[in-house]
Order: sequence, then C-alpha cells, then structure tokens
Amino acid sequence: MYSVVEIKQRIFDIHGNLLILDESTYVNTKTKARFVHKERGEWWVIPKVVLRGQSFRRSSNIQDIKNRLHQIHGDEVQIDENSFIDVHSKCRFVDKDYGEFFNSPHAVINRKSSHPHRKREKTIQTCLKRYGVDNPMKVKEIQDKNSLSSNSSGIVYHWKTGTKMVWKGGYELKILEYWNSKKIDFIWHPETFSMIDGRTYTPDAYLIDKDLYIEIKGWHRGDSEEKWNWFHRIYPNSEIWFKENIEKLGVNTRSK
Repeated sequence: MYSVVEIKQRIFDIHGNLLILDESTYVNTKTKARFVHKERGEWWVIPKVVLRGQSFRRSSNIQDIKNRLHQIHGDEVQIDENSFIDVHSKCRFVDKDYGEFFNSPHAVINRKSSHPHRKREKTIQTCLKRYGVDNPMKVKEIQDKNSLSSNSSGIVYHWKTGTKMVWKGGYELKILEYWNSKKIDFIWHPETFSMIDGRTYTPDAYLIDKDLYIEIKGWHRGDSEEKWNWFHRIYPNSEIWFKENIEKLGVNTRSK
C-alpha cells in the first residue's frame, strides 16, 4: 500500500501539475478518492486508474460529449442537448435510421451502445457471417450446449434416427423415454422461430403423424409464457403439456 506521500509523487511523475490528489480522501489505491484536474475540475476515481496514466475524467461538457459521440458513431447518432444532465444520467438520443432512444452518454460513448434495433441488426449480421443464421440459438450445437449447462439435463437418442436429443428437466426426459418406448415418430427441437423483437422460440417437439407441435412445461419461467402465447397464435396446431397432461398418457412423473 502506498502512503499519501508516495502516491502523490507517483501521480506527479506521470501527470505533472495537471492532476492533484485531495489527501483527505485517500484510503488506498483501490478506493475512490477525489482528484482535481487543472482543466477539467473535480474527478472521483480509484487511484490505480490514475497510475495507469488516465488523467481525464468523463467530461460533462456537452460539446465534448458531442465530439466524442461523433468519433464513436459518426453521423448515425445525435444527442438531444436539452435532455442532457450529466454523463451518467439517461438522456435522449436520435438514431438517423431508427429514431429516438434513451441511454446515458457514458453507455453510448464508452460502451458504444446504440439504438436497440441497430444493435439487433449488427448482431444479426455477425451471426449470419459466423453461423449462417440470424441468431446463435438457431445453431443446434449452441442450443444443446446451453441446455446441457443446466444441472437437470442430459442426452438420450431417438429410437428411429439415432439423433442425439438434449433434454432439460425431468418432464422432458419422461416424455422422450415414453415416445421412444412407444416408437412414436417425432422430431425433437424441430425448428427455432424468430420473434419480431429479436427473441427466439424453439418448441420442444413435433409429432409428425399428428402435425402437432408440443411444448413441455413444469411451469412458466421468465418470458416463456409470452413466447408460448406468441407461438400458439401463429401455429394453432400446438399444445402445451403440463404435469397433468403428461400423466394422462400413463407416464409416471415422479422422480425415480
């Protein structure tokens, strides 16, 4: 740990008289302290950042914000000056193609955040270039890896095709074992569908002989109900199976 004398000397060696440490606020190199920049004013930051050579605080000057915004986004994004408060408060931005959005200048400049639609478009282009599809969750290997990350997951093989099928949750396993034992013709995770807002939905199964999509649920988590309702409106040849539906097939849903 540096003493106040040592830290001040190191700051002087790096920044000269441009930056001064308020000694009364110094605790250690990992705790924020108050600095005063000769040109930019007060700045609270952890000292180790200053020791890495960074001497300018995030500017609260609107012209500086506009200049830096142009450096990052060119003519794509403009800031509404009337809505600007400081770099960490949300304000209004306007994307030349997608319209207004709200975020902090810090996020738009330092994190290169942009309008949600532009961000989505960039993500789509990256996925198309890398995987040949518009969403990584449409890649079966990625989808399977994501499912297998769950503690309650595993692999079984299709009775007819020998295809590897990744299940997540006990009910899915029970149904897969049932369909395999009954030699029912089905496709597991048949297709991934894109929603308008960029999210994806993959039904659990498709029963070929019945032309019926199946979703297997213990209960809805997160946005799963919203996704299901969206899918069911578009594909009315779909059913959601909860515990009671599974048990009607004669399947014992209790854990072994």
